[in-house]
Amino acid sequence: MIKIIAAVADNGIIGMEGRLPWKLQDDMAWFKSNTMNHTLVMGMNTFKSLGQKVLPGRTSIVLTRRAQGTNPNPNLEFRRNWSSILRESYSRDIWIIGGGEIYKLFLPHADELILTRVHTAPEGDVLFPDWNRDHWDLVDSLDRPKNDRNDHAFTWEVYRRKTKPTS
Repeated sequence: MIKIIAAVADNGIIGMEGRLPWKLQDDMAWFKSNTMNHTLVMGMNTFKSLGQKVLPGRTSIVLTRRAQGTNPNPNLEFRRNWSSILRESYSRDIWIIGGGEIYKLFLPHADELILTRVHTAPEGDVLFPDWNRDHWDLVDSLDRPKNDRNDHAFTWEVYRRKTKPTS
């Protein structure tokens, strides 16, 4: 399965200058529990925002336009061709974790959207791509309050695709 996971503000913002524009510790723990032992696909800017490190317990595929040098980490792979990921067989789910251009590439191929709806409207420079809600069923939703661990109230939403669009 291809799953997209993203935290999206009410105004569609997902990032500002290479970072998240909020602190949501509960959401970060939820992200970790969902993606643990799976493969993460991200763009170079997202990889840089993680300190150019592989998240523990996960394999990372970084999509980049530039050729990369030798990589000694077996849990890290650099790719220039994003469509090769769609053709390969994986024993676990593929989690698309950003950024905006990577979400846009994989959205037509995703089976699930796992969105954290952050109830704020910050300034930012990266937006989550538009998507047609008619193609998706909301299968789960949970509200979380603003508290000492979370700068803002938010809602976790899980969508499953009704049907994949034809090419």
